[in-house]
Amino acid sequence: MHTLMSLKRRFDEGRPPRRLEKSMGYSKGEDGEFYPDEYAPLVLEMFEMAADGYTAEQITNYLNAEGIKNHNGCAFHRKSVTRLLRNPAYKGDFIAQRYFVNEDRHLVKNTGEKPMLYIEDDHIPIVTRELWDKAQETLNAATYKVAPTVSKPMILNDENYPYRHQLFCAGCGHRLQRAVRAWRVLWECRGKARFTRDFCDGVTVTDDEIRSWLPLPEGGHYVFPITEKGKIIGHDHMPEEEWEKDHRKKIRLPAGTVPELNEENYPYMNRIFCKYCGSRLRRIISNAGKVTWICDELSRNGKRHVRASGYLTRS
Repeated sequence: MHTLMSLKRRFDEGRPPRRLEKSMGYSKGEDGEFYPDEYAPLVLEMFEMAADGYTAEQITNYLNAEGIKNHNGCAFHRKSVTRLLRNPAYKGDFIAQRYFVNEDRHLVKNTGEKPMLYIEDDHIPIVTRELWDKAQETLNAATYKVAPTVSKPMILNDENYPYRHQLFCAGCGHRLQRAVRAWRVLWECRGKARFTRDFCDGVTVTDDEIRSWLPLPEGGHYVFPITEKGKIIGHDHMPEEEWEKDHRKKIRLPAGTVPELNEENYPYMNRIFCKYCGSRLRRIISNAGKVTWICDELSRNGKRHVRASGYLTRS
């Protein structure tokens, strides 16, 4: 009770407690004031990227791809990056009681339940007010981007999307597939969608971006989105024979990913048979490295042949 009264009195006097040491880029000095620390240059770079048009997700992907950790030694998350870029503390201002502990003893965001206090020029800033405002402007533009004016995405065919068979991921070699989210048409790596991020980090590019490249080369050329810090900055193309030589091999598994087919690795390999036709089961390996055992008769001749032979009684 006394602690709460003390905090309330300090708040009423315009001297609220500050915990800027929890914000990356600030440390508390011996005099009790807060000063930029060794993480301040990283914070400045993040704001500069936001002002240049990078989204919070792209900044997060860039930081994690470079192996950069936060002040707690952890990887970055989009939510934490967004909170950092929205925090006015980095331009030298301080908002007291943005969050408070409710009756259930949970820390919640203050949406008007408690009074807040805004203090300008409270401490040394890491970014200028101009840079902070520019970052907010670009972040808001990305957040509230107007959806396309079409009532619904066009039917997926060669007439509406003549380039749909030319789009491939430069990372894993898989085709880009169409996805529709919030009335926006996107093209995403099929390898990542099928086999998760462990297989490929993937790439996502908007249909509007691709249409800005039109006309695309014809005659067996493929388009690769080029990224920088997680942001699409352009594309490339190459003849089919060059693609087959340099990129098609990417979809294959590297040597040693799956154990060699022998009795030491698979002691049961010659002792498993199909219960419908009696054929031996053979090993099948997917692009993601998943091992499956399938009926040899079914694999070679198809389900129709096995049914005609009277072996397969159900599908």
